Amino acid sequence: AKGGVHSGQRAAVVGAGTIGLLSGVAALSRGADAWVASRHDAQHRAGEALGLVADPAGHFDVVFEAAGTSSSVEQAVELCRPGGTIVLVASYWDGLTLPGLAVQMKETRVIPTFMYGYGATRREVDEAATLLAKRPEIADAIITHRFPLDEAAEAFRVAADRKAGAIKVVLEP
Repeated sequence: AKGGVHSGQRAAVVGAGTIGLLSGVAALSRGADAWVASRHDAQHRAGEALGLVADPAGHFDVVFEAAGTSSSVEQAVELCRPGGTIVLVASYWDGLTLPGLAVQMKETRVIPTFMYGYGATRREVDEAATLLAKRPEIADAIITHRFPLDEAAEAFRVAADRKAGAIKVVLEP
């Protein structure tokens, strides 16, 4: 909602973890064509299963930065068209550095977001629940591992290993 994505636009996502993949799905649900940049095979497969095009190239109207690293922010700026929008959906635990001159030269709009916000008409979590109800295959594409509660330590170990294929790890009672 924050990025103003609408039908006919091109949207890209940098970072194919849970937040990035779901940002791409949200762009698709609003009628945009959506690409995702992924680093790991499991993320690539999940993106394809969700209808996202791999390996964004060219310029995009809206770019979601979902990886939270300096290099991913630079990639988002490179992908954004002049006058386009970059939506910061990642968590920036170590701060955020923007490539200032590139942002200025493109006159890029940069919009920070935080989870559980409010869209134009309702809570974003309600929009997400509605989208999940319409597309239940989203959970199958994103949830890569399930563990019982008594294996929580192993679940957290697996969740930390993106190279081994973890996207969303779920603990179940």
